[in-house]
Amino acid sequence: MKRKGDNAVVAVLLGVGVLVAILCWAAFQNMPIDQPGTLAVIAGLVAGVGAGYVVHNVQEERERKRDPELFAIKQAALAKEIERHQRRLAADQKKRQEKHTGKWDSVSKVKCPHCQEVGKVEKFVPPEQDTSPDGLLKAGMKGHLLNALGDDLWQFTEEAQIESVQKANRKREIPNMRCSNCTVEWRV
Repeated sequence: MKRKGDNAVVAVLLGVGVLVAILCWAAFQNMPIDQPGTLAVIAGLVAGVGAGYVVHNVQEERERKRDPELFAIKQAALAKEIERHQRRLAADQKKRQEKHTGKWDSVSKVKCPHCQEVGKVEKFVPPEQDTSPDGLLKAGMKGHLLNALGDDLWQFTEEAQIESVQKANRKREIPNMRCSNCTVEWRV
């Protein structure tokens, strides 16, 4: 939605930017600078953005004074839109995190062995493997690159076998059930 004064902001921004760029270019001509044109353009951009910011704030202040009720309604709508956008981003971020780390799902019929509470038990659901063609291609390329670097030789060493056994033991010890009431965790 374009506002009435948006064209004025753009005009002031361009005008001030071009004017500052021309003045800086003229001033930099007599100085021992490698590229006076580049510096003039950068100075013009900075001045233009600054001028646009000032003009925008002045227009906003005038609008606030002209009709405070309408301004309050617009600000409330803007705040709601920002909040809606932030909730959407948070939900997307949570989905991405669950995809990589897994999530805890509620199990309604299981009773907690500690507090005997039904419906408070959660089960850990590990992250899903990407079985799409792109995911399989990435996994295959990763495996191919590791094998090309000699990772296939590493798995036959004694250290690698010990490490794989330790990794399996650690995985076995990680709890996959928990109670949200008494915070007890256990492995099933």
